[in-house]
Amino acid sequence: MRAFRSVLGFVLGAGLVALACADEDPTGVGGPLVPGGVVRTYEIVLDPEVFLVSDTTLGGFFTPDLVLYRVLASAYEGVTANGLARFARPPSTVSYTTNTGATATDTMPSFIGGRVVVFLDTLRSVAPGPVELELHRVGEEWDPGSASWTLRVDSGGVQLPWTEPGGTSAALVGTATWDPAGGDSVSFDVDSLTVALWADTLDASRGALIRVATPGSRLRSPSVVLRLNARPSARPDTVVTTSVGSIGGSFVYDPEPLPGSELRIGGVPSWRSYFQVQRLDTLTVPCPDEPAGSGCVLRLNEVKVNYAALVLQPDATPGGFVPDDSLRIQARTVLAMPGVPLARSPLGSLAGAIAAPPIGPATFQPGASAGAIEVPLTQYIATLAAGRSPDDKTDPPQWFVLYASQESGLFGFGTFRDIGSASPPRLRLIVTVATDVEIR
Repeated sequence: MRAFRSVLGFVLGAGLVALACADEDPTGVGGPLVPGGVVRTYEIVLDPEVFLVSDTTLGGFFTPDLVLYRVLASAYEGVTANGLARFARPPSTVSYTTNTGATATDTMPSFIGGRVVVFLDTLRSVAPGPVELELHRVGEEWDPGSASWTLRVDSGGVQLPWTEPGGTSAALVGTATWDPAGGDSVSFDVDSLTVALWADTLDASRGALIRVATPGSRLRSPSVVLRLNARPSARPDTVVTTSVGSIGGSFVYDPEPLPGSELRIGGVPSWRSYFQVQRLDTLTVPCPDEPAGSGCVLRLNEVKVNYAALVLQPDATPGGFVPDDSLRIQARTVLAMPGVPLARSPLGSLAGAIAAPPIGPATFQPGASAGAIEVPLTQYIATLAAGRSPDDKTDPPQWFVLYASQESGLFGFGTFRDIGSASPPRLRLIVTVATDVEIR
């Protein structure tokens, strides 16, 4: 079943961490023309219970049939994945060269076989050495848009299971070996019967099933092509080659990631992490450079927010789902509306003008001790802190979302601690204030 999974953390208690303050240096806000002490800059770090209402992770975006690649794996960190492909019909005409050297078109070619070429992304593939692959004909009707490891059809209220989980095979077409040091593709010979079966558009089972037979391998295939050998009827002693691409395909894998309370970003189907923010324009915090009980507070609607970022602590992702490339996080507002599920709410503007730095795959490896990362939210937080202006008819969005900037680009996903953990998300602010608004 393909369904959205949700993990919702609720606020327990209240707290605030306020750290570090510094006088403005001569190049800072105000410059040397402003008397000393009038303008000051502070760093403030807010605990989640001060600025967040909740966080939640939702999945199911960008399913395997929507991405532009296939993942093929055999017991790679516990994950196995098979590729599925359905090819376009062979062309109704082929071009060939006549005895005189002219180019002619034949409308009744005979297709006598060919090759399936599986192209591989060598930079995003992991193999212990040469990898053996198998090409099968699919043995049951299947739906490229909804097939999963256990179900060959899962759409419109219809659920039909595979007889063999991972894809039922009608026949083994052939095997081939890919050497990581030897090229970026692997080819399988295909006979004329297989070509004829794959050309039958009335057969809902038609298609290719690609399996990896070498354990410990995970390959990424950006495309699969069927190259056909044809004999023109007007010149049967000649063989010409033509190619057709995949018109429907996907990949299926096992197991699916287990649900958890942590935040997730990326993956296929992809995950997004949503955050509901409290009102900030009425929020007051103790002055960082004043002793407790002094009565000195800062109102966020009376400060200049120079920088704001969500501070996240990365956590381990299950080995088979560690991203195969760097994770780049995008932050946007969410236009949440009553009666509309959060997962279907439209996204609004970017939450920050500065992009978050890419996060390497090693950050999420089990056993890694990675430091916290920051996702800039300056524009969004500054808007919330300023509050609703007299000209505005609506309040600023109270939700924002973090997702992979190339959401269909990573098979694996990044994992982060949620608000119920020992290292929850925090909000880091760099603000500038004037003396006349420091003391309340």
